[in-house]
Amino acid sequence: MNTPTNRRPTGKIGSPVTPSNTSLTQSPLTSSRFYSSPTTSGSNSDRLDFILKQIITWHEKWQAAHRRGISLCSSIEVIKRRAIDLKEKDKNTDLYPIEELQGHCNNLSIIMTILEDVISNTKVYVKQLETFNALEEGKSNVIFKTWDIGKFVEVAHVLLNAYEKEFQIKTIVKENIAHGTTKSELAWHSSVWQYPVYLNSDVELLLKFLKVEIT
Repeated sequence: MNTPTNRRPTGKIGSPVTPSNTSLTQSPLTSSRFYSSPTTSGSNSDRLDFILKQIITWHEKWQAAHRRGISLCSSIEVIKRRAIDLKEKDKNTDLYPIEELQGHCNNLSIIMTILEDVISNTKVYVKQLETFNALEEGKSNVIFKTWDIGKFVEVAHVLLNAYEKEFQIKTIVKENIAHGTTKSELAWHSSVWQYPVYLNSDVELLLKFLKVEIT
């Protein structure tokens, strides 16, 4: 959907802010020097276990940020709907109440930085899985219960691909929801954020299977 641009305000709605300005924080990047640590008996499965648990942990961070984003989009939609209703009664009403919108939009920008951080960290662990697979020289040995290393690599790539596509969609929502001029447009943006297209039930099922493998 193309959002009208000729009625956008000059305020800094949706401008990026740093996480230090809010209680929403990002977790530090786990060291990528994973394969330089000393080896011990059983270290291969231990390394793989660590990598996979980190992928799951970062997925939980994504889900938490996603849920927070739903709340923020809902708040922005309520403010904008009220402004639209008032505009119908008084043509001088501002459709862009910056003072009300600014905080929510800033926090939504912070949510996006958290999602981006999840993607960056997941890329690190996918790379480590690929390195692990290369060290195994393509062997099809079962690592934990039923999966070989190739299956773990496959699932990690599916997850990363879903993250990247969802991030593109959420970026559109972040940049446009506060500029909506109709209620249907606002509802569309909120729904697009709330109901992921690519990070869907199939991907979540793969992650559940992954958890079963390592528990």
